[in-house]
Amino acid sequence: MLAAGRAREAGGASGRPRLLATAGDFDRLRGRIAEAPASSWLNHYYASLKEEADAILREPPSRYGIPDPVGGNHNLLRTARQVLRRVMTLALIFRLIPDERYARRAWQEMHAAARFPDWYPDHFLSTAEMTFALAVGYDWLHGHLGRERRTLLREAIHRKGLRPALRCYRGLEPHRGRWVTADTNWNLVCNGGVGAGALAVLGEDVDGDAREVLEGALSSIEHALGRFAPDGGWPEGYTYWGYGTFYATVFIEALRTSGLPHPDLAGSPGFSETGLFPLYLTGPGMRVFNYGDTDGDLWNPSPQLYLHSRRFGHPEYVWLHHRQLEEGTASPHPLDLLWYDARQLSPSRAGLPTSRLFRGLGVVTMRGSWEDANSTFLGFKAGSNRENHAHLDQGSFVLDALGERWAIDLRGEPYTSPGYNWREGRRWEYYRARAEGHNTLVIDPGSGPDQDPEASAGIVRFGRAPYRTFVIADLTPLYFGRVEDLRRGIAMLDRNCVLIQDELSAQSPVDAFWFMHFRANVLVSKDGRKATLSRGDRRLLAVILAPSAPDVRFSVMDAAPLKSSPNPPQASNNGVRKLAIRLHRKRRSRLAVLLLPLKEGEAPDGSPVSVIPLSQW
Repeated sequence: MLAAGRAREAGGASGRPRLLATAGDFDRLRGRIAEAPASSWLNHYYASLKEEADAILREPPSRYGIPDPVGGNHNLLRTARQVLRRVMTLALIFRLIPDERYARRAWQEMHAAARFPDWYPDHFLSTAEMTFALAVGYDWLHGHLGRERRTLLREAIHRKGLRPALRCYRGLEPHRGRWVTADTNWNLVCNGGVGAGALAVLGEDVDGDAREVLEGALSSIEHALGRFAPDGGWPEGYTYWGYGTFYATVFIEALRTSGLPHPDLAGSPGFSETGLFPLYLTGPGMRVFNYGDTDGDLWNPSPQLYLHSRRFGHPEYVWLHHRQLEEGTASPHPLDLLWYDARQLSPSRAGLPTSRLFRGLGVVTMRGSWEDANSTFLGFKAGSNRENHAHLDQGSFVLDALGERWAIDLRGEPYTSPGYNWREGRRWEYYRARAEGHNTLVIDPGSGPDQDPEASAGIVRFGRAPYRTFVIADLTPLYFGRVEDLRRGIAMLDRNCVLIQDELSAQSPVDAFWFMHFRANVLVSKDGRKATLSRGDRRLLAVILAPSAPDVRFSVMDAAPLKSSPNPPQASNNGVRKLAIRLHRKRRSRLAVLLLPLKEGEAPDGSPVSVIPLSQW
């Protein structure tokens, strides 16, 4: 790597730009835009980004803003992301249209950020994203900036980005630098951001900082890349998959375009398949399985899917990304334009099955169809409570059908809530992080955590057939020894209805609660054995199939803590209620609930669903 760095040094600035794209790449992109039909995705991206760049021309430069409570800390993250978006958009449009206004406004944005007192290294994500922002502008506008401005930006990248990173890599900042050995999104983002900064100034630094940062980043990022094994899943969920893979992709692609050796991601276990993770977690209505601290159930822009599609031969990633953009309201990302690939293939034409188990996570999704927006979709989780951004949600599920999400995940508590953002703090006091705030089981509730925060569930069996797909999970370790055996099985029948079956065995009688959260109207039958959720003319019928005891019945509760639970000031769950079933003082029980979607005027077909032991599934 150092030899390649010295070779690049010898070339001076003649190899600019080199970060994510070369001059030839920009020339080819300009030609593709000119040749593409006006209605193409490429021209849609270009028009949208040029409009955005024109709007930025009228905005004042970003200002240093502390506090900025993203992540529950004082930080500069929102400002850094604004600077990055502005600089990348303006510099990209300038490379395509040599209009001085865009370059001038990009310089104003970078100059303002360079004069900030710091890039807030106490929250190193802020430092990393700001370093990346100035790295892109420095490289893409290198020949236009002039020597004096380049010197000012280069010194800012060194003093406020690379040198704080070096202190972390050298072990001199054990608190700030926890990300160096972490296996979370922090590792990927911080290494990606400062690694790109080092690449931007490599060959123009006199003290070797850039080389040392690159060596540190390449060594450190291996800690997190290993978490994609064995099959591409990401333990922190959908939002942090997008955040982490974006920066990992940016860093490694920037190494490639800079002509330097880079990790072989095709040979990195799981990474070449990681685009399947958002594909399978996204339901037919573009709602995602939003477990953990995932930010809501809507998609996030993921331009890296274009590059992953091209690098790893998965055109179904482009299919997902285009569907996301069609359904969403977010603007295209500048890298959507730079990395655009017209080749796409639907998952069904690509031969992908409609269900998948991510073995490393204990996450399963099932669906009735890839193309039908009204088809049934189920996401289920039975992994570890120890993961970063995890909730006590093992055994929980979400359910979509008829274009609606019926069984919902509430998303996380705001990070600004006292103690929420730390596992060692008050996180497990908040309803949305507790088992009672999810669609799972609670055993003998009390004031402490209602699943063991250090425990893991496990997938016992996963079966896939044309008209019956199922998963069985062992939830026993989650409940502090209160049960001898507790298993949850979930089956999708006829690609439409869902059977949830729980089998419990305990030495002493326990109180068990079954919960399912929803936003809908609800009507419970007089005997309590059926509950009908409705949204407009669409319904979901819930039926208790077993046991037959009359005291096992549905009730409707607010999405709020039980009387025995902690109840600190926290986010309200307005409009959300939950179906509940209580098993009172039971030592053994088999609870089976059928969830059946019904269209307008449709009645259940009356076909019986047999309840058989999970051991016979």
